[in-house]
Amino acid sequence: MSDAVKAFVRRQIEFYFGDANLPNDKFMREKANEDDEKPGEGQGWVELGLLCTFARMRQKQGEMEQADFVKCVGAALDGSAVVEVSEDGQRVRRLKPLPDTGEEELLRRSFYAKGFPRNGASLDDIMAFFEGSEIGKVEAVRMRYTGDKTRTFKGSVFVLMSTEAEATEVLSKSLIFEGTTLVLRPKAEYLEEKRKEFEERRARAEKRKQAPGEGEEGAEQPPAPREHAKGTTLKLEGCGETASRETLKDAFSPYGRIAWTLYERGEPSGYMFFKEEGKASEVIEKLFVEGAVPEVGGKQPTLSAVEGEEEAALWAKVWEMQDAMAARRHSGGGKRHKSR
Repeated sequence: MSDAVKAFVRRQIEFYFGDANLPNDKFMREKANEDDEKPGEGQGWVELGLLCTFARMRQKQGEMEQADFVKCVGAALDGSAVVEVSEDGQRVRRLKPLPDTGEEELLRRSFYAKGFPRNGASLDDIMAFFEGSEIGKVEAVRMRYTGDKTRTFKGSVFVLMSTEAEATEVLSKSLIFEGTTLVLRPKAEYLEEKRKEFEERRARAEKRKQAPGEGEEGAEQPPAPREHAKGTTLKLEGCGETASRETLKDAFSPYGRIAWTLYERGEPSGYMFFKEEGKASEVIEKLFVEGAVPEVGGKQPTLSAVEGEEEAALWAKVWEMQDAMAARRHSGGGKRHKSR
């Protein structure tokens, strides 16, 4: 294993267990917490062989046998200030307790950068660019992708710095990537702008739906339309023959709170409905970067985020089922619907 590969795998493992990832990585925390002898939350041993199956780790394995690769990765972590390796070289765990860091602090330490080419720019290229720009300690770079099946890079990233001061200082700089001056903004400011744009689009859509005379005194008022959180619908294609609603929920519940599962046993496709706005794309991006899409019924499904009218139609179907179930419960009869 070359020195460059050693540096890469060390940085990647330290990222998995680092302050920028582990506090919000349910999968990794659950794996660490399976160790009954852990000294604290998220500080248990995790099999190094599991981590070596993640996509960014696998790309450095080359022709090496899995056992040899695991051994080399363990050796590369020698002297790390973030993790320690077990005596047998097969497990790794975080050294320090998890920080008590809130979402607001993470936002203040983050900025948005746009201007990278949509094709040809890898995460490694972008990380190397920021690390060589003398902007301070970069803790994480998250590439942003479209939520459809193409998973196209949007040309923008979120960057987490080690301190708020470093994040603020970056905004005063002029950073140029391959001849293009990057657009730099505080992450919180960017997210707030997008939230306002979404609210304005929704308000315009509701206004178009209003019938003539609606809202006038004495006019009959229609039932208030149901609203669903946007970007909550995840489509799964290519599920295994043994997949069920329960296996879908078990596979994806670590990544967000699930409101509903729409799936018929034996079908190749299904839908997961999360409770948090924008969660579908967030889950896809996380699993895409880590290369850890969970198996459902023995197969890894293809994931895509459902948006717009298609998402609205699916939520209407969910509400119809929920109403039917409520009516049956009220009448005291009937079986539960197959999808939930």
